[in-house]
Amino acid sequence: LHAAHRLHRESRMTVTNGVRRRLAPPALLAIVLCGCGLGPTYDVVTGTFDGGKVIALNKWIGTNTNQVWTDLDAYADVPDQTPGILDINGPQHWRCTGVFTKQPNPPGSGGFFESDQQQRKDKALTLPKMVGGFAGPHGTYLITIEVPSLTAKFSQRWTFGEAAYPSAATYDLYDNIAACAPIADTLAQQRSIGDECITALRNTLSRAAPSPIRTQLQTLLGQAGQATLSGDGQADPNQRAADYQSAVATLATMAQVAGEVVPSWDGHSWVPLSTRDIADIKKFAAYGTAALSQTGLS
Repeated sequence: LHAAHRLHRESRMTVTNGVRRRLAPPALLAIVLCGCGLGPTYDVVTGTFDGGKVIALNKWIGTNTNQVWTDLDAYADVPDQTPGILDINGPQHWRCTGVFTKQPNPPGSGGFFESDQQQRKDKALTLPKMVGGFAGPHGTYLITIEVPSLTAKFSQRWTFGEAAYPSAATYDLYDNIAACAPIADTLAQQRSIGDECITALRNTLSRAAPSPIRTQLQTLLGQAGQATLSGDGQADPNQRAADYQSAVATLATMAQVAGEVVPSWDGHSWVPLSTRDIADIKKFAAYGTAALSQTGLS
């Protein structure tokens, strides 16, 4: 999985003034189906919950990994397929969901003369794992792994994200997958994220080939954009929430319409939407839904 993910990152390159630059890749939060080795540099921190069970976070950099992408693994002494939440809070705030998956081939233990702290870290790496990653602006982030069913939580503060690039579709909002959602901590952030998601959807549809489906989606996007704009201008929290919920409902319809499309290639273009178009529409609609559904912000 890590090797395939690394190839995906290396494929997202651009050339500017003769200099190769890596674009910010989408984050990955997925079930681990194989035992995968760690990269050459890693930073494991551990804690305990529920009477001494181990919980841990690992920030690591693999071979040829550019630091626009931060690889984050979480480990916990929990049953296989236990749901987890990875909260990444800094210059941007994101929350990702996934599951802890038992490793078929966990890494071996270290040497005989390890310190107690190193033995604890080695033990953590054999536990069920949830894999994540993040692309975002440079800064210091508080990374928190949560296991809601066990009321377990563990945090570590790290600095990362140097030289990262935002999504070409959103300009300001970095491009992580739909399993991760942007979180607004203030009303200003909510407005900004909502507007950025509308812009991202507009840019996505502009690259799609003309078709009745695209026209239908553009009509829906116009309705969502108008509702978002109306909500942005509301001073009354209840009226603003009503407008935003109208936008959320329309974005959900957009995601449903796009999800029902079966892409096909006619030799010149995708009809009516490409696989990438469908994925981006569903993803950016999910981003907007997550942000605009929040209430009680000021």
